Amino acid sequence: MPERRPILLAVGDDAEILRTLTRDLRRRYRTRFRILRAPGGERAMATLRALAGAGQPVALVIADQGLATMSGLDLLARIRDLLRGTRTVLLTPYSETEAAIRAMDADAVDDHVVAVRRLDDGDRETLAVSSMYVFIGAVPCTDWLAHTLEREQRGYLLTGPDLGRRSVSDGNGSGREPYLLETSVPGVFAAGDVRNRSMKRVASAVGEGATAIALIHQYLQRGDQ
Repeated sequence: MPERRPILLAVGDDAEILRTLTRDLRRRYRTRFRILRAPGGERAMATLRALAGAGQPVALVIADQGLATMSGLDLLARIRDLLRGTRTVLLTPYSETEAAIRAMDADAVDDHVVAVRRLDDGDRETLAVSSMYVFIGAVPCTDWLAHTLEREQRGYLLTGPDLGRRSVSDGNGSGREPYLLETSVPGVFAAGDVRNRSMKRVASAVGEGATAIALIHQYLQRGDQ
């Protein structure tokens, strides 16, 4: 008896993207759908024509925009003419979503997903999103301070309580705990995104900067240097 589960088809030239798409689709839908893949636009069209001729239902086609022989949008437009009722989804990198947004506004595709790469392990995954917030404060760029100030494993500067209850020299032979925003070098303060466990927001950075100025005045008045 022929398999009658509806088909989800993933299309892409890039082997890694195609593998990611297929993996994510199987993880979520393998009990309800058959998951197929096609390495390229022409192969996808040949597969779909064969499926249509055999009367096999195709529920969805998801295509990478960066196909070699045709764009993902062009492929999905051809599929809409061939298979009425098949939903079409365009895949783009998170940095190239403008074409997909225009296509959705023009009703050229049914939906849009983005391919993202996780920073922790470098793995890719696909996400269905309507909007994205790009968080730009996640790389502190403090390698130039590696041998001067203490940092945590990702590179953010340790300040105040994060340094522990150690004593720093106050210049008078006695010790004290570091000030709230003071780094491991007495008299050097850090504020904003570069500091460990700070709120990565402009308003918070402005507030921390003002606090750091007040602490510098306190440091100088006490003669801690």
